[in-house]
Amino acid sequence: MKKITTHLVTFLMMMPFLLPAQNAEQQQWIKLNGYVRNDVIFDSRENIISNNGLFIFFPLPENKLDDGKDANANPTLTMLALTTRMIGTFRTPDVFNAKVSGRIEGDFTLSAGASGFRLRHAYGQLAWENTKLLFGQTWVPSFVENCVPTVVGIATGAPYQEFARNPQIRFTQQLGKMGLLVAVVSQMDYASPGPDGANPVYMRRAVVPEIDLGLNYGNNHWLFGVLSAVKTIKPRNLTYGEGNKSTFKSSETLTTYSIKGYAKYYREKWALKAAATYGKNLCENSMVGGYGVSKIDSLTGAEKYTPSSGINSWLNFVYGEKWKGSLTVGYGYNFGFDEPLYHDYNRLWGRGLEIEKLYRIVPSVFYNIGKFQIALEYELNTAYYGKLNFERGCVENSKPITNHRILFITSFLF
Repeated sequence: MKKITTHLVTFLMMMPFLLPAQNAEQQQWIKLNGYVRNDVIFDSRENIISNNGLFIFFPLPENKLDDGKDANANPTLTMLALTTRMIGTFRTPDVFNAKVSGRIEGDFTLSAGASGFRLRHAYGQLAWENTKLLFGQTWVPSFVENCVPTVVGIATGAPYQEFARNPQIRFTQQLGKMGLLVAVVSQMDYASPGPDGANPVYMRRAVVPEIDLGLNYGNNHWLFGVLSAVKTIKPRNLTYGEGNKSTFKSSETLTTYSIKGYAKYYREKWALKAAATYGKNLCENSMVGGYGVSKIDSLTGAEKYTPSSGINSWLNFVYGEKWKGSLTVGYGYNFGFDEPLYHDYNRLWGRGLEIEKLYRIVPSVFYNIGKFQIALEYELNTAYYGKLNFERGCVENSKPITNHRILFITSFLF
């Protein structure tokens, strides 16, 4: 991995010298930029996390020991530079009367206590006057880049805000102040959970990509939009009969949907942003949700699936330039599963399925001077854990568990 990273960095640095010279008719270039970022993180208890704790979802539930103490009530201090990022953007000669551009971006945020180069974005784009066609991996359409919470933490508002980058083909059309989006999206780094863990194979088996549709309106101060998505997964190819003595082919799939509304009002130094998403089985978007088995055929082992549904929302206010302040509030509610569940925790797949509701309050302050930034953030995360009622498919008798996080970062841009 170290050799691969070294070769990649060398290649990116040499590319500007390998490209042909610019001319007046067709410009072509590549630019390399990014930043070196260092995070110092304090948590008052243990949490559901990824990327070595840089990405936080919500606190772990209470786990009472024989002495009455909570096994998860352990403070931690983490120092990491894994979010350090390299971004390569390029422009090549026009094709089909369209401007051709693209982006390659990576960072070092691998999990399991290790670091290594990770692909974030890799796409090319054809752009006409009012039309764009994108091929490759980038943010899923429900992550609206110009309407996300302004926070210090790299979770960028998740699990109240969608957070996923996956392969896709995206078409956008500008119609005056209106914009139209149509996309087909697959899965890779951010994949649905299932019998074989989080894995893109479930969508591949279904042979149907996720379909996204969006409509937005914007002017000098306002932005409004709505997005919808439909996806289908096939958790198993095979099932096993009574006593695992016989094997059968499975054809059962699960189709779910989501809908999101968002709005932004902005002036010269301040902005007010908000969004809300209602959907089913949204785990692959770094949200709370999932699915489970509702029925099993005792003869063939064939499963019927039922998804959980929920709503996730956030509100963000930002003010300032050199000194910038931000306040973000998030709220989510788990409505439970559509149907009663089969009594087996091993046939449930998702995130936060025993959480009834959760909220987050995040004040942040940024100081920007030239290409140097420092920022400080406090994050209060509370999740209401309860017991999952399999007959009703919902969480009952919940109680709050809270984590307090303090995050300090320095960032050197280049």
